[in-house]
Amino acid sequence: MNDASAYDPADYPHLQQAHLLAEQQEKIDERAFETGLTALLDGLARQYEQVRRTA
Repeated sequence: MNDASAYDPADYPHLQQAHLLAEQQEKIDERAFETGLTALLDGLARQYEQVRRTA
């Protein structure tokens, strides 16, 4: 949402600059994907190590 008036400061005081996020959407999407992928791979590596130790 690009419209700053869509966020009523009385209802959402922490979203005063939320409309500015649209400009950063691609960067945010890439970072979110990288963070999610890293978390997934870290979790799989830990799970593999646990299975390997018990096998």
